Amino acid sequence: MNALDNILVDLTELHTHLSTSVTPHLLWELAHRQGIALWEKDYWSFIEKMQITWTVDFQKFHDYFDTIQMIQSSPMGVEASVHEAVWLSYRKSNITTLEIRINPMRRNKEGLFDLDRIIFNAIVWMRRAMMEYPVKAWLIIETDRRFTLEQTEIIFNKAIDFAGQWVIWVDVSWPNVDNFSVKDLAPHFLRARDAWLWLTFHTWEAQSPDEVREVMKYITPDRIGHGITTATDPKLMDELAKKWVVLEVCPTSNVCTELVDSYDDFYDMFQLFKKHGVLFTINADNPMLLQTNVKKEFQVLYDNNVLTLKDIKDCIKLARDSSFLHRL
Repeated sequence: MNALDNILVDLTELHTHLSTSVTPHLLWELAHRQGIALWEKDYWSFIEKMQITWTVDFQKFHDYFDTIQMIQSSPMGVEASVHEAVWLSYRKSNITTLEIRINPMRRNKEGLFDLDRIIFNAIVWMRRAMMEYPVKAWLIIETDRRFTLEQTEIIFNKAIDFAGQWVIWVDVSWPNVDNFSVKDLAPHFLRARDAWLWLTFHTWEAQSPDEVREVMKYITPDRIGHGITTATDPKLMDELAKKWVVLEVCPTSNVCTELVDSYDDFYDMFQLFKKHGVLFTINADNPMLLQTNVKKEFQVLYDNNVLTLKDIKDCIKLARDSSFLHRL
């Protein structure tokens, strides 16, 4: 083992989605078990199309999520997906602390299945995987920028109901949507904080700086999903550092969606983060879809001289310390 291999053990994944943390092989099987008519009838063509090996438009990239969430939309689909997501993380990437993002309302077939049952099955099969592998895992319940405030309220109510029962964070995701308002969501996030849930927020991956300022003004989450273009705003970096907000950076995801030109660009970004004291971690985001994992993320950043061994050690420790699991 080389010096890098020696430290890529006992890893923490803070930012990964259930949708893209399972193999296309499982998705194929789940679709057929549930009688879902796939647009692609050939197995090998389906597998190929459900793995991204090229760059893709940021908006089109999220079409993959719609397809996968449709296949996962049942108690059976959720439980099989969560179970595989946990054991894959351990086997492929030495992950022993895992936080999985799941939007239950995107997996209940528009009300056909009870949301409580979706969340409960996710918890039970996550716990089952934890009995099989030395992994500590929790769920992050997500809402969606496309949802109405009523839908978001329902999701946050469910997160609060399950708070402490292997649900410990709330989040909002999806790309830019017209008329989306951070301020409108703030009361729900603050209710969640009062219920002892931790807060994270997908923003400033492709959003404008104004949204991040609103997030910091009205919510001040514990972590921010992505947050890469924070590096363009010194004042905002200083505010993030002052309030100890941790960024969940996902390099391969940002390169594949062409939000960042190459891995080399992360060097200047991380140097600015370190200069301003911004805390950042390295995550996979969409491991199976992008054929990556946390180990590979660190390896490519090390190979491109973006992060040193010391930087990687610091990121590993910060991710572990920033996990909601280790803040209890």
